[in-house]
Amino acid sequence: MNNNPLRPFFLVTLLVLLTALSHSQIREGKFGVGASAGISLWQTDLPAQGVGYALAAQQSYSMWKHWGFRSSFGMSQFLGTDTTGRKALTPMFHANLYGSYDFRPNNLLNFFVSIGVGFIYFDPQFSDGTPRLKAGHSKWDFNPILSVGLDYFFDEFWSVTFAVEGALTFSDNVDGVVGGTGNDSYQRVSVSFRYYLFDEVFMRKLIEALERQEK
Repeated sequence: MNNNPLRPFFLVTLLVLLTALSHSQIREGKFGVGASAGISLWQTDLPAQGVGYALAAQQSYSMWKHWGFRSSFGMSQFLGTDTTGRKALTPMFHANLYGSYDFRPNNLLNFFVSIGVGFIYFDPQFSDGTPRLKAGHSKWDFNPILSVGLDYFFDEFWSVTFAVEGALTFSDNVDGVVGGTGNDSYQRVSVSFRYYLFDEVFMRKLIEALERQEK
């Protein structure tokens, strides 16, 4: 037997949450965590040398029936060739936050549109690690992002998401070329898997586990 005096308080709180969830929309109030992998396509002053990878940790929160937030923290890569034929690459790290509209939030298939802003850090260099940017040039930037995608829900806990997003940076230095023809931009194509918390089934299992500990 567990005599923790706070346990009844936690049980009552969880029961209140469960009652609220049982009357809410299926996806509403759920928090999802997952990971994504994909490719990045860049438009810069250097000709691209294939496609770069894109990896990220993904989060989502459905605050209302159709509206929610999504976020992404990860890295991607630009590969190119300069005018001398030397290979260039730019690792880039990003932190993105989106406002998202879900067209069919309670269906197995949900189409969504997201608008957000991203903060990036990039480090242009040659393939041997030699820096391409001289001191004094910023390696930080932010960019507006537009994303569209499709969620497929296996059940109330798991989903897979296919997404395409595009961003226009406010920097012309991502490829290491200063004073080029214009600001650099990129697109990302990704697939992600996500696990969801705080739905009705999850709360019931949590309450049952706590009740078993009381016995």
